[in-house]
Amino acid sequence: MSVHLKIKMARDLYERFSSQISGIPGFGRMLRDYRNQIHLSRDVMNELGLPQTCTHCAVSIPGGGCCGPEIAQWYDTLTLLLNLFFQVDFPDEPYYPDSCLFLGKDGCVLLARYHFCVNYLCSRITSRLSAGELGRLTSQSGRELYAAWRMEGVLRQFLTSRAVPPKALN
Repeated sequence: MSVHLKIKMARDLYERFSSQISGIPGFGRMLRDYRNQIHLSRDVMNELGLPQTCTHCAVSIPGGGCCGPEIAQWYDTLTLLLNLFFQVDFPDEPYYPDSCLFLGKDGCVLLARYHFCVNYLCSRITSRLSAGELGRLTSQSGRELYAAWRMEGVLRQFLTSRAVPPKALN
């Protein structure tokens, strides 16, 4: 399924169910915690200069490096739906030709990101970070991913209980 179709499905699910989902006990608190973990991850990444490094690589290396055009296809409907709860606007076209749809001028435009995009660190990054910096980054990434996993579980349970086919969420 194309990323544009997944975005359309996420928008449809948001339109149909966002008010009910927002009413799930604890959902607002979990969403705030997830947003906080995302911001803490971004703070560490910014301190270490990673957004500039990754964007440079994405636009300088043929195929876009880690932010190549195929990466957007890996995103699932649930992660895109989470971005709608954060009021993220999805681009129609990539900012940089031959790069991921979600790579904007200053890095990823998404708040909720695919686990690969949170976890993966290429040798250009790992070779320039100290062990302490690498530990800080991976620890915070783990906290972000745990918060994402919890949110995705709540959404998956709610949507499947509303007869949304599990295949539609991938």
